[in-house]
This record gives sequence, structure tokens and C-alpha cells, in this order.
Amino acid sequence: LISDPINGTAGPGVFPKAIPLAVVEYGITLTNTGSVAATVVTITDSVPANTTLANGTYNAGASNVRISVGASDTFCQAEAGGTDTNADGCVVTGGGVLSVGAPALASVATGAGNAVTVRFRVTIQ
Repeated sequence: LISDPINGTAGPGVFPKAIPLAVVEYGITLTNTGSVAATVVTITDSVPANTTLANGTYNAGASNVRISVGASDTFCQAEAGGTDTNADGCVVTGGGVLSVGAPALASVATGAGNAVTVRFRVTIQ
């Protein structure tokens, strides 16, 4: 939980609750343990029921998905409705599934510590 409308943002002694309008962040980490770089990678996850994808949560409000590869972050805007109108590789299908692929997520290198983490936030309805 990142925040809720009553308790505010998580911090020392502050514990947000999973109530309506609370914001929750999800993270998915994929580690490549193979001997070849993983290309044409797509990570998908269902946006939980009774939530909506929170817009403008990363990159100074310009993006709603954060992609971390090592110490580098990239960002994209996942549009609802199944059409990637800005061709950045992030979209939410009509069935509520977030998909992050190329070019936002082009490949995952091999070797120790080479992983990608996709983060997104939702608002509880």
C-alpha cells in the first residue's frame, strides 16, 4: 500500500489501509538465468478486480508503468482499451490485462543480477 485518503502516505508510524481510493503498487520481477539474452519479452498481469490503473504515477506524472533494469528506469503509458496508441509497448486490454513489451521492454540481458522489474499502481474502488 502506498497511500489512502484518510491515513496518507506510508511512513514512520503511518500505515495506509486497503480502503476505497487507496493506492497499491504491484511489482513483477523477471530474472534471466539463461545463457542468452531474452529478446521479444512481454510481461503481462491482470489489473485486480475492483481497481483501476492509476495514471500519472511515475516520471513526473507522465507515465503509469515503471520498468527497472538494473539501476536504469524507463517509463511508459499503458492506455486502456487494448490499443497502444503511442506505440511505447504498454497497453491494457479490454479484459483488464496490463501488457508491457517492446519497445518499452526490449530485452533482458543474461548473467547474475540481470533482471527486469515492472511496477504499476492501482486505485481501489
